Amino acid sequence: MAFNLPHSFETERGSRYIYLEDGRAERYKYTGERRPPHDVTIFIPDSQTLANNFSRESLDRMGLTHKLEDYDLNLIEWLYNGEYDFFVTNQRGSTIENPEGLARSNEDLILLFQKRGIVDFHIPISRIPKIGWIVFQRTVSENGARNHLGHKVTRINP
Repeated sequence: MAFNLPHSFETERGSRYIYLEDGRAERYKYTGERRPPHDVTIFIPDSQTLANNFSRESLDRMGLTHKLEDYDLNLIEWLYNGEYDFFVTNQRGSTIENPEGLARSNEDLILLFQKRGIVDFHIPISRIPKIGWIVFQRTVSENGARNHLGHKVTRINP
């Protein structure tokens, strides 16, 4: 991998994610149940992180100014209700669907949300776990996408 991943990280609900050699992350639920790895694991800031780290102008450019009020609750709907198509992309708009794409992209990443082919808003994301950020995993195949929105990262194990 072109960027340094930790060995694993844990979330507030007790799940542990362990990175495999190919850059995918395997999830072990708090019950010990192992879940199959996803191709892309990224980290989404919560509303407080966005409000504290981005100016109003930046939030306006992202299309998020009016979405922050119920952002943490709406995140689930935006990702699962089918109203939006969404993509992990680099700043140039190239879609990233696998660990190799994450490793090759040396620029900032975004989670881009479109409605009927028109960009509505985007969220800056991280390819490396950050305390307090929400884990999101995605696998895209010819059968569609498999997504998992996890919980906030509470511990990173180097």
